[in-house]
Amino acid sequence: MNIFCVISALANDYGAFDYETRLRQLNSSIDGIKEKLPEDQIWLYDASNYDIDESDLLALSSKVDRIKLLKTHPEILAQHRRQTSDPNFTGKKTVGELFAFLTFLHDLRDSKLVFDRAFKLAGRWQLTSDFDPSQHLLAKNHAVFRTREYWGHEPIYRIRLWSFDFNLLPLICDVFELIEKYTLDQIYVRNKIPILECTIHKYFTDYNVPVQQLEMLGVNGYFGQNASFFTE
Repeated sequence: MNIFCVISALANDYGAFDYETRLRQLNSSIDGIKEKLPEDQIWLYDASNYDIDESDLLALSSKVDRIKLLKTHPEILAQHRRQTSDPNFTGKKTVGELFAFLTFLHDLRDSKLVFDRAFKLAGRWQLTSDFDPSQHLLAKNHAVFRTREYWGHEPIYRIRLWSFDFNLLPLICDVFELIEKYTLDQIYVRNKIPILECTIHKYFTDYNVPVQQLEMLGVNGYFGQNASFFTE
């Protein structure tokens, strides 16, 4: 059994898409997992800053195995307040995604579940016909990312879709807790917004997380800031 962590931010005030479009995209993400891997579990983590419509929440809950709303998470609240008072602040998405995934990791660790792989899928992205789960399952004791790219001169791992093996869960938890400390230090002490993909690459490299890279993952979707369409 695999576990998919799907991270969304349905009710928000940033990005190129309105609530209804985000909802359609999220439903497509969930439906695609259920179609391709019907035996796998889906855990949905939503980092919205506003309330999700109750009927939509009920419908989503019926499709997934677990759902957690992070609207009241202290750090997500803090960054929402900061962006409300400072329109130039752009760290809310980074913080929302980071703490949603950290919450998933802690829930997964505390559940004591034995699984094959954990996948993280962005909530507006869909698996395509090129998605081959065996490429991940065969990567024993490794995380799987798309081939390394660069943000300027900084190496990054794209995180719209990636996965890790059950045996890596303790190490992944430890590394993401270090990423949390670094990110908050950059925001509060240095007044910088770190690029999460760069930070993940740096800490996975520094702490020797085994990584296997794939040229094509089999996922597509729209970039939230400008609605550009990508296939990876």
